Amino acid sequence: MSEFWAILWVIIKYGLIIGLCFAIIATLIIVFHPICISLKGRGSIKGQRGEAKLSYLFGLLRLRCIASSHTQDVWLEFGRFKKLLQRVSVRDNEAIENTDNKQDVIESVKKEELKEKSLEDNKEKAETEIKADNLNESPKEEVVEKDSVQEKLMDSSSEITSSKEEVVEEHIDDHSDNNDSNEDSLLKEDVSEELSEGKEYLSDEDFKVEATPEQLAELQSILEEDEKKKEQQEELKQKKSKSGFNAKLLKFKKDFNRRYKQIKSNLVLLKQKWNSLWPVVKRFWNRGKKGFRFHEAYLKVEYSLDEHYLTGMLCGYLAPTVGFAKRYGLDFVPIPVFPNIPEAGVYSKASWQIDILPYKLIWAVTALLFEKNIYKELYWLYKWKKAKKSKPKTEN
Repeated sequence: MSEFWAILWVIIKYGLIIGLCFAIIATLIIVFHPICISLKGRGSIKGQRGEAKLSYLFGLLRLRCIASSHTQDVWLEFGRFKKLLQRVSVRDNEAIENTDNKQDVIESVKKEELKEKSLEDNKEKAETEIKADNLNESPKEEVVEKDSVQEKLMDSSSEITSSKEEVVEEHIDDHSDNNDSNEDSLLKEDVSEELSEGKEYLSDEDFKVEATPEQLAELQSILEEDEKKKEQQEELKQKKSKSGFNAKLLKFKKDFNRRYKQIKSNLVLLKQKWNSLWPVVKRFWNRGKKGFRFHEAYLKVEYSLDEHYLTGMLCGYLAPTVGFAKRYGLDFVPIPVFPNIPEAGVYSKASWQIDILPYKLIWAVTALLFEKNIYKELYWLYKWKKAKKSKPKTEN
């Protein structure tokens, strides 16, 4: 039994020694291995593409950000393993910008639908009440919705009487040649009797309607709602009909005011954060500027203009800038292109690399732990995110 415990102790001892050795090697690599940040970009008349890569542990661990005119991707790579963390497209941004206008349109459409439903419901209720009143009342009594109905009936009665008179006159004219004066007198008497009967049947007294004031009030409310609906439809038509320069100008003004307010608020916020964080950044830079190693930036530009002599003149103007840029750590290489058919075009390619040495930043990083402004800004950022998440819930 004692031999078993001795062997187990030896295994644990050597395991701890091996683990401690691996931990020391890992800390040495983390402290002394540089973090490489490389920036690359290329651009032409057709489009642009930019890439930012952060590599560590001899290039095994990489974080790559790729941005083009259509998409922006963030990739995490470890050896051959790749994973897409985030992808943003231009169409998504446009949809987000137009959400406000779309929401307004949707709300207006919903309001119109609700109004239409309420009008239909009111009309159905009025019709059912009128039918019920007609069933309860005597057959002689009649219910009419409004004074306009009475006027229409009066007009119809006058039309009926006039049509009867015309028919009778035609009948008298047709039979005047064949009949005697006695027959004419008899016909006229019959016609006068018929007219008198028609006038009695279509008199104003028969058109008198008995309707309750509640029914008239409901009908008036329905008509007022119809008028309001027509006015709203006319307003919508007028809004839709606005096109051309005036509509574009209004849209430009709205976009400009919205962007101006956003930029103004962002500048105020940036000024506040700059005043609070700039002293911290300055102190950090003074303590750890030796931990950053900047390589020479490289910029190559291939260009051609509409005429060969213009391309050559531009090459002469750019020649002095090569030495001037060299003094500031920029390797500027302008390359004129003289194609067979003169054509304007530009192609540029740029790269820049920064190495971060962690062992030279130990003191600067430890000093940041005692900066109060950093904790204040982190707390403000936490509150801002919390408020941003709670906004949609309160709106709904």
